[in-house]
This record gives sequence, C-alpha cells and structure tokens, in this order.
Amino acid sequence: MPSCPKTPDNFDAMIVNQTATLRAGTFATLPYQPAIIIFGLVSGAVMAEAGLTLFETLAMTVIVLGGASQLAAVQMLTEQTSVAVIVATCICINLRFGMYSAALAPWFSGMPARTRLFAAYVVHDQSFGVALARFQSREEDWRARMVFFLAAGGITALVWQLTTGIGHALGARIPDALPLDFAMPMIFIAMVVPFLKGRPKWLAAIVASGAALALRDLPLDLGLLAATGLGIAAGYWAEARA
Repeated sequence: MPSCPKTPDNFDAMIVNQTATLRAGTFATLPYQPAIIIFGLVSGAVMAEAGLTLFETLAMTVIVLGGASQLAAVQMLTEQTSVAVIVATCICINLRFGMYSAALAPWFSGMPARTRLFAAYVVHDQSFGVALARFQSREEDWRARMVFFLAAGGITALVWQLTTGIGHALGARIPDALPLDFAMPMIFIAMVVPFLKGRPKWLAAIVASGAALALRDLPLDLGLLAATGLGIAAGYWAEARA
C-alpha cells in the first residue's frame, strides 16, 4: 500500500502560531467595537429615515464600507445632489485609505497580488491603526501579518455591516441620546496619537485639525479635503527643515 505523505515536523506549531495570530488580530480591535456598534446602529437608522431599503443599505455598506462616506452620500441623496458630485465627494473622503495602503505596503513585501485583493477590502481606520502598531513592534513574515490584518479588518467590517443592518431594521427606535458625535472622534484620536512622534507629525496633526475646524462650513465636505492637504504640506515643510 502506498504510504501517506509525512506531516512536516513544524506543522502543528505553524497551526498554533496562526491561531494565536488570528486571535490577536481579533482582540486588538475590541476596544474600538463599542463605538463601531453605536456608529453602525445610528447610521442604519439614518439610512432608513432617508428612504433606503434594507437591501440598499446593506449593499452600500458592503460596497462602500467607509462609514463617513456613506453618511455623506446619504445626506447628499436626500438633498438631490447629482450622482457625479456624490461619487467625487465619497472618493475624496476615502482618499485616506490610499494613504493607509501606501503605509502598509512595505510590510507586505512578497505577498502575491491576488492575496493583496483580500487585504485591500479590509483597509480601514481600525485595521490600519492596530496593524501598524503590531508590525512596527515585532518581526514577522508577510503571512503572519496577513493573518493578523485580515482578522483585525474582517471582524470590524463584519460588526459594522451587521449593526448597520440592525440599525436600519430598528429605525426610529434608536435613541437620540446615543453618543455618536462623541464616540467616533474618540476612535480617531485614540488611533492617531500613538503615531505622533516628532515635530513634523505633530505639526501636521495640529494644522490639519485647525484647518478642519476653520473650513468646516465649506460645501461638499471640501473643508476636510483642504485640511488634509494643508496638514500634509505642513508635515513636509517641517520634515524638510529638520
């Protein structure tokens, strides 16, 4: 009888390591999940009030994924804004994901292109923050990093999509007292502050924050785009003078 192929000696150790990495990626995002749940519930209710069906809400959540761009799109739809302007606005709001991808790319060196497609879908604020912190603190190959990143990004995307659907189903029964306006800025602050090391980064953050407040009344969320550009320019200027 033909003999069965031998199992590699380190197979069990590899499975244990991947399981631990998967668990670490899942647990790393847990501090952010309460705010994601609140955001998802309220966002789903807002979409229901705007007249979107449950199918349309879930489709937008799965395709667009970014919460801020979804809410901007819904608001402009209710104001009968042209589709071209809505698409352009969502692209501008989501430009940060391109910057996240560029920052993460060196850590996934050697990853096949088809594998990058899976990682690209779950690039968002929370997965970027926890992944970059882990990648900078330990030596791992791209496979371990991929497992961690998919776990961190996947669980957050799943929670967002589920709670958005639940929020739509509950509709007006979502209490107005839920602190959405407070919870979401806290998420971004908690992720950004640990990476503000050195004067250029602090200056970029201060300039971008101040510009966002000063330009918040610009139409079509152009204040956010302008603030991003000013923050980047300030950071480059400070870096050049350092």
